[in-house]
Formats: sequence, C-alpha cells, structure tokens
Amino acid sequence: LKNPSEIISRYFWLVLIVVVSFLLYIILAAALGIFVFGGSVGIIGRSLRDRALKFSMHSFFSEARGLFLRVLGFTAAIGIILIAFTFALGILGGSIAAIVSIARSQDSTLALFLGVFFSLILILIALTLILGILSITMYGVAALYFKGTGPVKSIREAIRYLLRHPNAFWLYSILFGAYIIMSFLLIFLGYPFKVIPIIGPIISFPYQLISYALQTYVGLAIIGTAFTYYYSTEILSASQTLPNSLKATS
Repeated sequence: LKNPSEIISRYFWLVLIVVVSFLLYIILAAALGIFVFGGSVGIIGRSLRDRALKFSMHSFFSEARGLFLRVLGFTAAIGIILIAFTFALGILGGSIAAIVSIARSQDSTLALFLGVFFSLILILIALTLILGILSITMYGVAALYFKGTGPVKSIREAIRYLLRHPNAFWLYSILFGAYIIMSFLLIFLGYPFKVIPIIGPIISFPYQLISYALQTYVGLAIIGTAFTYYYSTEILSASQTLPNSLKATS
C-alpha cells in the first residue's frame, strides 16, 4: 500500500473515527472554555454591580448557563471578523511581495529598502489590528453582559465605546503587553528545569501547574480591570448623567 489513497480506502472507518473524535474533542474543549469564560465574566460583572457579593459555585454555573449562547455567538462573530482581517492581511502581504519583486528587477538597494519599509508597515498594521480586535472582544463582552445586547450589537457598542474612550484601548494594550511579558518570563524561568537531568522533569511538573495557575489569575485580573474601567466610564457615568439631565430639564 504505497499510495496514500489506498491506505485511506482500506482503513476508512478507522480514519473516520479518528477525525470525528478529534472534531468532537475540539468542539467539547471550545464549549467548555466558553462556558468557563462566561461564568467568569458573569461573576466579575455581578461583583461590580453588587460589591457585597461573595463567590459561589451556584452563582458561577448560573451565570455560565445564562451567558453561554450569547458568548458563543459573540465568539463566532469575532472569529469571522478575525478571519476576514487575516485574509485582508494576506492579500496586503502578497501585494507587498509583488512590489518588492518588481523593484528587485530594477534595483537591489531599492528592493531592500522597500522590503524593510513595507515589512515594518505590515507588522505595525497587524499589531494594531490584533490589539484592536482583542480590545473590541473584551469591551464587547462587557457590553454584552452589562447592557444585555446581542453578539453583533455588542461589537458595535464596543467600537463606539473605544471611539469615545480611546484610553480604554491603551489600557487594554498595556495589560495585554504585561501578560505577554509575564508569560515569556515564566517560560524563560522554567527552561532550566528541562535541562537538569532526572530531577528536572520532576521539578518542572509542579512549576508548570503554578505557571498555569498564575497565568489564569492574571488573565482574570485583566478581565476584572477592563470590566471595572468599562463599568465606571460607561455604565456609572451614564447613570449619573441621566439624573443630572432630568434636574436640568425640571
């Protein structure tokens, strides 16, 4: 059986079972992740509305069940946007490669300059788009919870919010940058354990657990910080503005 098609045809059911099992694993893992994320978001949002609220598993599962479908739809909408931007960046990168190729046939120095220049521009655009989409995701989820909007409307609300409050974008960018730096630092500190023979893997296992726990905690802290900023600048400010406007009209 030298031909791959012969192998697939002979072991078709085995291949089908493996593929279906892999797809089911991805779906279940994604659903569990969205469920846990929805519960975390719900608990953080409820604690901002009620400072005296104490954490309980009943509240967590209640929030997770209530937000699951909306968070799922929101995640799907953000995924479509991310795919569209990735496709656009691919077209832009291909256009830049074509321009550099044409310039190389004329002058190698010009081609080198254009290659470096357009690469830096492409990196800057990609970084801005990534941070922008992540910011829209974070504040869109906040709008989804606090305002009870649907997935698509939450994205529009997040875009309008970021246009009104550009400091929210910079806040999230700083938080995200700090998270990336911390993750690289944890990886760097854990690398020597892999080099140490015999005892290294034994020490590395609890270190990995501690690293995952710390990353999860910092991730929740980032969500809490972004939600607190959104709640104070969008929800509280709106509730304070409304009574003032009523007093002015009266």
